Amino acid sequence: MNSVFTVGIIMGLATMSHARVMKVVDNYNQPRAQVQVTIETQSSKIGFHESWQSISDADGSGGKVVLVTNGRGEFTVPTEWKSPQTVTLEGNDLVRTTYYQVSPTREQLQINEADGNQKIEVQGVLSGFSNIKNGDGKVDVGVIMPAIAEDQILSFDLGSLISSEKDIITVLNQEVAVPANVAFPEQRESYFFPITLNKPTFRMSVRKPGSYQFLALHGQFPLSQVVDQYRRGVPAYDLINYISLLKSNLVKIDVSNKIQDLNIPVSGINFSGSINAKAPNLAGDDLLLTVALSKIAGTNILIPSDVKRLKSNETKALKISENAVDAQALSVLFKEKSNFNFSLQYDKPLDPTSMESLSIPTDILYDLFKTQGNQSKQVNFNQFSLALHPKANSQPAPSVPNLLNLVDEPRVNGTALSLSPPPLNNAIQPLGILVIYSAITLNNKAEQRTKLWELWVPNWSSQIVLPNLPSLRVGEASYYRWEVLFLGSSNVGNNSTVTHVSRNMVEIK
Repeated sequence: MNSVFTVGIIMGLATMSHARVMKVVDNYNQPRAQVQVTIETQSSKIGFHESWQSISDADGSGGKVVLVTNGRGEFTVPTEWKSPQTVTLEGNDLVRTTYYQVSPTREQLQINEADGNQKIEVQGVLSGFSNIKNGDGKVDVGVIMPAIAEDQILSFDLGSLISSEKDIITVLNQEVAVPANVAFPEQRESYFFPITLNKPTFRMSVRKPGSYQFLALHGQFPLSQVVDQYRRGVPAYDLINYISLLKSNLVKIDVSNKIQDLNIPVSGINFSGSINAKAPNLAGDDLLLTVALSKIAGTNILIPSDVKRLKSNETKALKISENAVDAQALSVLFKEKSNFNFSLQYDKPLDPTSMESLSIPTDILYDLFKTQGNQSKQVNFNQFSLALHPKANSQPAPSVPNLLNLVDEPRVNGTALSLSPPPLNNAIQPLGILVIYSAITLNNKAEQRTKLWELWVPNWSSQIVLPNLPSLRVGEASYYRWEVLFLGSSNVGNNSTVTHVSRNMVEIK
């Protein structure tokens, strides 16, 4: 064999053996094969490498190369990739994901599984309610909802935990709407007239087959106080302090087809411990909701064990599980405004001899859990600032959240997003921006969000130039949503984790 040729082969093999690879994994940390990887530059933001044109893809578009991951979820890093560039990942049943300023020395990128397009219904009864006392003035209620994993905590959405689908029950000969994932064990109370509640059943749905963890909760609220105040136009979120959570149960369910015969106890984890949380100084139109989260040994699940509204500088004790190996508070700041279209529909004189005079609002129970409705004040739930409270060195010293400022809606300007980052905070390290583009489908006013694209920017920028990629549209979508989350951390250092989020969104046709 020609010696020059032999040396060439050896040098080629040596070069191949030292070629850098980058791995693509999903949200379960599993390698994903057949993922399309598009590497491109945005010269106005991060520079254009002089040799990029030489590795452009077959269609001749300058500044772009398209690769595909192998069976190990890996792709070979082009030798021409010398500086940070924009990388987009795409694949079947995956959410398109773009990372800005990716270094060629990075070892791994993540792409999340798509939401799924099925509707697999899970039905059953909630059982195991204990110490129900007829006539004690308290309504016992059960709720089943998706469990919250630690890595999902900062996408925690109070509204999303309650089904947007409704079931109808009869109370005092009137139909009343109830979220489908809410159940009422049989009980008898009185609101001027005897009331019997008996809806032990629940239903909810998932969007694809798989193994799911659900949380069943047992709570109570005083009937007369809640109905009286709701009738007077008190906002439902101001009634949330009346709700007391008592216990819960964590269950794992494998879903492949419709399930109709589940029996899930609401007991097993008691909420008899407590932590103290304190609100910061708040403006008059600020609404602060604080959630206590209990972590149970042997799981990565955080259980919401209490939810309360805190006024400015107010301290409250929040329930936690007595068996929690870790517990902390999560506060979410909104803005409330007067509802000038509000009309007081239910503030009629009560006639104790006439059932019709009660005029129980059709959606009172639905609104109570969804924290919305026809009320004197409304809240912009699209805009919020969220923070994990710092852990106090010792209890009962309360912990106070240091919240990022609320941010304006993003503006879509052709191929760019214009943003208004929050002011820098000395105690919070900026970690970057997450942008989520979703299709929203409405069905009988129930909203279903389908994530189409996630974009990760490593700094707080006032403008994001979108990659030159085909647009993502869904035929049945009612509208589309650009959601922007500014991410920060109070844990300064190389291993900083997200502890703060300021979010807003804009919806477009």
